[in-house]
Amino acid sequence: MPGFFSMRTKSHEAHVRLPLCLVEPEYVSFLFAKEGAVRCLHRISFLNRLNFLVEEATDSIIDELGEDEMERRGCSDRSKLDLDMKARHVSTEELMHTLGAKLISNTGFQSVAWDKSCDIGLVLGTFIHGLGNYEAMRHDEDLPFMNRIKYYVNECDRTDAEAHRRFDQAAHAVRRVFDVSLDTMKIKFQQQTTAAVAAVIASTKSDVPESKPAYVLQSQQLDDDDIITVTRLKGAALKAFRKPCDPLSTIAVVNDRVGKGPGGRDILVPYCPLPLPDSKYLDNLLLLVVNSLEGSYLQSEHSLQIGHRNKGHFGRSLFDGCLMILDKKRPPENASDYFNGACSHELANVAVGADSTRYERGPCVPMVITRFGLGAVLQADDSVVSVVSKTKQNNTKKEQEADAASDESLHNEPGEQSYEPDAQNGKNSESPTKEIAQEKLPPPPWQYIIDDIKLRASLCKSIQQTGYPSPQEQFAEPSSDLMAEIRQHSSLSFLLNTSRELFFSLEDTVGQDLKSAGLEWSEKKSSIEEYFQSIFLPHCLRLCLLLSGDLNKIASSKGLGALNDLNSIPDPFLPISSHSEEAMTQAYSILRRARLMKALRFIVGGGVPFSVVKNILRGPILRQLASEVPLWWCPWIHDLALVVYTAFHGFEATVSELPHLQQPLIEQHIREVFLNSKNTYLPRCFVDNTTTDELNTWIKTHSEQFPSPFAIERRLAVLCSELTKDTEVQYDNVPIYDREPSTDNGLKCSTKAAGRYCLLAETERKR
Repeated sequence: MPGFFSMRTKSHEAHVRLPLCLVEPEYVSFLFAKEGAVRCLHRISFLNRLNFLVEEATDSIIDELGEDEMERRGCSDRSKLDLDMKARHVSTEELMHTLGAKLISNTGFQSVAWDKSCDIGLVLGTFIHGLGNYEAMRHDEDLPFMNRIKYYVNECDRTDAEAHRRFDQAAHAVRRVFDVSLDTMKIKFQQQTTAAVAAVIASTKSDVPESKPAYVLQSQQLDDDDIITVTRLKGAALKAFRKPCDPLSTIAVVNDRVGKGPGGRDILVPYCPLPLPDSKYLDNLLLLVVNSLEGSYLQSEHSLQIGHRNKGHFGRSLFDGCLMILDKKRPPENASDYFNGACSHELANVAVGADSTRYERGPCVPMVITRFGLGAVLQADDSVVSVVSKTKQNNTKKEQEADAASDESLHNEPGEQSYEPDAQNGKNSESPTKEIAQEKLPPPPWQYIIDDIKLRASLCKSIQQTGYPSPQEQFAEPSSDLMAEIRQHSSLSFLLNTSRELFFSLEDTVGQDLKSAGLEWSEKKSSIEEYFQSIFLPHCLRLCLLLSGDLNKIASSKGLGALNDLNSIPDPFLPISSHSEEAMTQAYSILRRARLMKALRFIVGGGVPFSVVKNILRGPILRQLASEVPLWWCPWIHDLALVVYTAFHGFEATVSELPHLQQPLIEQHIREVFLNSKNTYLPRCFVDNTTTDELNTWIKTHSEQFPSPFAIERRLAVLCSELTKDTEVQYDNVPIYDREPSTDNGLKCSTKAAGRYCLLAETERKR
C-alpha cells in the first residue's frame, strides 16, 4: 500500500533502498536548490496515494455490484480498464458512501457549512478535477460543496452571502474602471494619430514649399480619466458595494464562459453564494483526510494544523492550489489564493494578456488586485486613500525596481524618504546632490519612533488589539437614551459599574507604550496622531495592495528561500518586501477595525436614534446568526453589551474581559429564562428529574460559553452596517478574509447553538 508505506518511511519506521545515482549529494543538492522540482515530486507522491485510495473504493464498489450490473453499465471486463475508466462506471454518490465509511477519525474542521461529506468531497474533487482546483470543485453539483453552502445561506447566515455578493459587485466595478481608462487612452491616441496624418497630407498639398506647416509630434498628456488611481478605484468599488443585492440570487454578477455544451452553446458557471476556505487550509485539510483514510494517525512532517500560520514563510504546504482559474500571474505553489490570486476572473484578465501593460496604473495600484487589496481599499478612510494616492509615480517605480534587485533595499515611502536609516547611510539610489539636500532637512516629529523598533512594534500591536480611536471623532460619551436603556436591564448592570465615563482615547491605547519607552504622552500627543494618520495607516493600505506583487517577484527570481525571516507586523520604516503575509493580514484587520470603531462610537454616542438601534436589535438579522452564539444569547441584551463595551474599552477588552464580567449575570439570566419562566423551552421531564446540583452544573456550563473573537467582530460588523446606512460614517460589511477557519463553530466551547433562531430571544418576546 503506497500510502501506508510512505507514512512509515516518513516516521523512520521503514527505509527505502534507492539507486546510488538518486542519492548522490550533488544531485540531491540540485533538487533542493530547484524548489519547484521538490514540490513536483511531493505532489506526484501525494496524488499516487490519493489515486490508490480511490481505486480501492472503486474496486470495492464493483465487487459489490457484481458482473451482471457492471455489464448493464457497459463494463464487461474491468481487468482491461485503468482507474479513470473504472471510475466512469460508478457514481460519485457510491464513491462518497464507500470512502465515508472508511473515514473514522475526525479532521477537526467541522462547522454548520462543512461536515464529513465535505471532507470526502475534497478527496473525490481532487481525483476528478485535479490537485488544488477548488473553484471547479465548488461548482460541481455532484460534490457536496454547493448544497452545503446553499443550506448554510438559506438556513443560517444570509449576511455573509450578501457581503460576498456585494464584494463581487465591487470587483466588477473596479474592472470597469480599468476598461474605461484604457478606452479613453485609445481614443486620445487615435486622435493624435489622425492629427499627425492630417498635418502631413496638408503639407504635401501646399503650393509654396516655404509655407509648409511643420507638425511637431507631442507626447500625449494624460489626465485623471486616463490614470487608474486608488481614489478612483475606491469611489467605483464603494458605490457598487452599496448597491442593493439579493444574496440568494442564482445569477452571477458576471457569467464567465467556461466551455461549450451540446450544439456549441456556451456553458455558464453557476453562481455559488460563498467561496470555499482559502486553499492553504484546504490543502492541509486534504492531507489530514488522506492520512485518516489510510488508517494512519501519524502527522506528516510537512502537514500543518488547520489555522496555524507558518511565520516568515511564503509557502504553506506541499502543494498550494489555484482558486482563480484564470489567474496566470500567481507564482506557482507560493502562497494562498486569497493573498496571491485576483479577487475575480475579470481582474485576473487585467493582469495578463495584450492589454495588461497598457493600463496606466497610478501610485500603489498593483498588477493583480487581490481580495485583501480590494477589501483594504473599501475599508480605508478617505484621508488614508488620499495620502496613498499622492505618492509620486516615479518614486514608486524606482522602489519596485530596487525591491526586485535586492530585498534588502528600502522603499522610499511618501513623506519619509528623507528619514529612513538606510537612506541616511548612503544606500539610497538618489543622486549625491539630492542626498545632501535631504540631509539638510530637519528630522520629522516622529523621529523617536524611527529610532525605536520596539516602540513601533508595541504601537502596532496596541492599535490592532483595541482599534484605532480617531482623534477627530465627534462623539466621546454615550447618549442619554442608551444609558437609560441599560439601567432597565439587570443583565447590563455591570456596564454602570465601570469607572470610565468617556470612550477610550488614543492616550489610553498607546500611553503605556510611550511610558515604557521613557516618553510622556503630553509631549508626544501631536506627533503620535500625525504618525498614525500620515504614516502608519497609509502604510497598512500600501501593504495590502503591493505586498503580494513584491514577494512574487522575489520568489520568482530568487526562490522561496529568499522569503525567510520576514517581518510579521506592519512597519512603515521597512520596505514592503520585508513583510510577511501575516503582516499584511494584520494591516487588513487594522484598517477594518479603525472603520468599525468609528461606526461603533457613532452609534453609542447618539448618532443613531436609540429607537432605530432597538428595532435592529429586536429584528431578524441578528437572530439568524444563531449558529455562532450560545443558546442563552439575547440580541437586544448581549449584542448591546458588545457594542457599548467595545466603544468604551476596545476589541481586546471585549474579548478578554467581558465574558468574566458578565458570567454571574448570565447565570442569573439563564435561571430566570429557562427555569423560572412559565414558557420554558426546557423539557419538563428534564427539569423535574434533575437534582439541584445537576441544574447548577448545567447552568454554569452554559454560562461559560461565549462567542469567539471572530463571531464578536462579525456581529459588530453586521450591526454597524445596518445602523449606519446613509450616514456620514457608513460602515460596509466587507468579508473578513483574514479569518482563519475555526473548529469551534464560533463558540469558545464544543457545544453548538441549535436551531435557526435564538431561542432565548423568542422566549423573552413571549414574556
